[in-house]
Formats: sequence, C-alpha cells, structure tokens
Amino acid sequence: MLLRTASFLSLWVLLASGPPLGAQELPGQVGFAYDLMANGHWEQAIEEFRRFCYFHPEDPLVPKASFSIGRCYELVGRFGEAVEAYRRVASLYADDPAGREALFRVGEASYRAERFEEARIALDRFVIERPEDPWKWKARYRGAWASLHLHAFVLAREEFSFLASEE
Repeated sequence: MLLRTASFLSLWVLLASGPPLGAQELPGQVGFAYDLMANGHWEQAIEEFRRFCYFHPEDPLVPKASFSIGRCYELVGRFGEAVEAYRRVASLYADDPAGREALFRVGEASYRAERFEEARIALDRFVIERPEDPWKWKARYRGAWASLHLHAFVLAREEFSFLASEE
C-alpha cells in the first residue's frame, strides 16, 4: 500500500509540475525527446526521437530529430551507431542544415570510434562537397589527426601546414 501511495504521489507531482523544460518551445513528443536529451537521458531520448520520426515522417522537425538520434548515440559512446545515424541523415536530408552537419559528424564519430581510415575518407568528402562551409576547417584539422593515427605522417604534416598557413 505504501509503495502504491508513493507511486501515485510521484505521478501526481510529475503531472502537476507542468510540461518538461523546453517543451513550451517545441511541440509534444519531440519537445519531450529534447528535454530527455538535455537532462542526460540519452537512451530514452533516442527512443522518443525515433517514435517521433516514425509517427510524423512529414514534420519539418524530422531532419533535426533524426540528427539528434546520432548525437545521443555519440553521447553514450555508441559511435558506430552514431555513424550510421548520421549517414542516414546526410543521405536523406542533404539540403537541410541537419544533413549538412551530419555529413561532418560522420567523420567526427568515425574518428571517435577509432575508425581512422573511415574518418579520413568522410572528412575529406565533407571538405570536397562543402568547400564554403565554415566547418571545413574543423574537418581538415580532424582529418590531419586521423592521418597521424594512420601513420600517414607526410599527409598529416601537409594538412597541418596548410591549416597553419590559412590563419
């Protein structure tokens, strides 16, 4: 009985306290997913973002929600899954800001997964496909570090020298 009363009180306090932080700016389920993400509940946020994308495939927030799935995977250290999530976003939403950032994050998450060859290829692709993007400098820098991990010292030196000359 005591456990049932405590559960009821917890539920009542949760409901009486109003919507989660940030839900005022974003509608329903996606707002809830972002609140979970902001509060460090990344696994739960992944499920809510997925649910949102499944039930609202035409919503203009789907590209960013899909991108956030990859971000949550990164935050929990599941870099391989993050890479796949970002690849999907970059492929499906190439013209959306989330798609453009996802293209960069493929390389970044690959690097963090210690898949340096994959990271180098993805980061080079980003620089080639987005030459005017301000993130190209980050991509080149991370690519140079990937080259070091691959023992491609000459390539890394050239890249770091190029970056230093562009300052």
